[in-house]
Amino acid sequence: MRVTSNLSILGIGHCLSILLSGCGGRSSSPLPPPISVSLSQNSATVQAGATASFTANVSNDSTNSGVKWSVSCPTAPCGTVSPVTTASGASTTYSAPSTPPTSNVTVVVVAASVADPTKAASANVTFPAISVSVSPGTAVVQAAATEQLAGTVSYDPSNGGVTWTVSCPTSPCGTLSANSTPSGVAIAYTAPITLPSADTMITLTATSVADASKSSSATLIPVGHIADYDVGVDYHSYGADYNGTSFITTYNQPQVRQTVQAQLQGMADRGATFLLTHIWFVTYPGTSNLGDTWRATFPMTDQEAANLSAYAQDVAVIQGAGGNRLRLDVALEWLGASDYGIGSPTTGLGYNKDLSAMEFISRIKTTTGKVLTAVSNVNRPDGVRVVDTIYFDDEVMIPGPGETDGRPNASWFLANNYPQFISDATQAGIRPSVYFWADGNQNNVSDSTYVDSLYPILNGRRSMFWIYRSMRNMIDNGLPLPSRIDFSCYLISTGATYDQILQHILDDADAALPSLGAPQLYGAAETYYLADPAQRLQYGQAFASQAALNSRLRRVSFWTTPDSGGTGQGPAYPFTIEDFLPLPSPPPVVPPISTVSASSVGPHPRWVSLEPQSKQWRLRPPHHPARLRSSRDPL
Repeated sequence: MRVTSNLSILGIGHCLSILLSGCGGRSSSPLPPPISVSLSQNSATVQAGATASFTANVSNDSTNSGVKWSVSCPTAPCGTVSPVTTASGASTTYSAPSTPPTSNVTVVVVAASVADPTKAASANVTFPAISVSVSPGTAVVQAAATEQLAGTVSYDPSNGGVTWTVSCPTSPCGTLSANSTPSGVAIAYTAPITLPSADTMITLTATSVADASKSSSATLIPVGHIADYDVGVDYHSYGADYNGTSFITTYNQPQVRQTVQAQLQGMADRGATFLLTHIWFVTYPGTSNLGDTWRATFPMTDQEAANLSAYAQDVAVIQGAGGNRLRLDVALEWLGASDYGIGSPTTGLGYNKDLSAMEFISRIKTTTGKVLTAVSNVNRPDGVRVVDTIYFDDEVMIPGPGETDGRPNASWFLANNYPQFISDATQAGIRPSVYFWADGNQNNVSDSTYVDSLYPILNGRRSMFWIYRSMRNMIDNGLPLPSRIDFSCYLISTGATYDQILQHILDDADAALPSLGAPQLYGAAETYYLADPAQRLQYGQAFASQAALNSRLRRVSFWTTPDSGGTGQGPAYPFTIEDFLPLPSPPPVVPPISTVSASSVGPHPRWVSLEPQSKQWRLRPPHHPARLRSSRDPL
């Protein structure tokens, strides 16, 4: 057993007392917080001869000594700051050099604490070189036509504007209304009466007056002109992935709208005269669209209608470099919740087969009413209503008596909904229509041995199989035929030229459809936009050549995404619209193209269907049995 003396205990207590009170009997105090410096802005762009203000705030400086300013850059001169020293919270002025640099320079502006120079903050100032841009960057031009272009000079303190030159490999190249223009002021370019060949581009170059080493160019693509022939784009997505870039449901998002506005201008500059925008009504109210922006609600929501109206207004104000303005067509797509092909009018319609015929018709009327209200009062600056046509349904495929193929319930759908839509659209001043589907596979188009099981007029005219049947059904139900017969027209060659296939289809239409009272006026509402540029030009020129040959073909619009260039190949903006415009001179004789089979371009690119996946909507690969038939009767 160990005994501790009282003295020892007292000694321990004394040591503890010292530790608690501080060594040597003195009390301790916390260290002051370190000085810190912050700036009002961390970056800026200051052009030659301009200034910018910076403010430094110093914290925890008991001396209130303020800051000292300095500038540095890789290549002098860097500019100056004044005053060099300022109190905390006071500003200094950075002045850029008076002469622009040859290339952008990064100037570092530093504010260091006077009390503790190791504490500082800095801002990066871009001292920019002069730059030039030309708008539009690409446009089409017809013989003797006038184009408006503007050259804009940025960061030129002298506001010297630009000088212009025009060049091309083979003269004449055209003329300019002036040799120079102020920055941002348009110049008029007039093309020669005889344009260079189609593969020869015309270049307009704008050069800065202040710095001749800075310039920018625009490319003008020579095209021909055919009266009453229009080229458009099936435009519903601003990117290749339509799942996330279809825009009608998201047009209230500023970045989406700005992107689409820029693309609208670019398509008009490149020669488009109309757009066909599809709206898919898929989602039940109050349910998720799974992040797929192409899925609109059935019936249409007020926000979606407001988005459509805003989009129509943006289309209305666009004017291309050649003075052309856009028209807008709208195609209504009934899938998912609105799929009339699922179920039946007696047991229930739509994906869940839970909508009675009466409720389904009511939702159709609500949706079409919102669409018409959204666009009917939107006019272009020239007073023309921007929306020309609304397709109540697309690729109508109604079988004949006793046949079972085609889209189920299509006859019921049109008979019970289309008359009301015709009345409402007509009152709104908009052309109501539907469009059909032509078989464009060469193996079927050129099958002279084909014998139709119902209609002898179709013998040897297999391309009109679905168009004739659908139009005949409309007549039998007292429905008017469209004033122009539009149809999807996807050409698939096994050796013939695209021009030969298309002419055969149009000849078949002329031979069969007038017997139903149809006009001999046609439009390709959809077609391929092939991935290979050379093949795409040949493909597009088939439509231009047929329009030049006979005024019966009035228009073509090419499909974009998904899969327009073939399976998995969804093209994105910009589009070479000029491929579908006529050449500036008669095209050379084109040798037979290489075989393009159905497997190389894939099935019909746009046909989609839905199947359950965790009780939610999900796409499966585009297909439809009628599109895949190439070697047997369509039925």
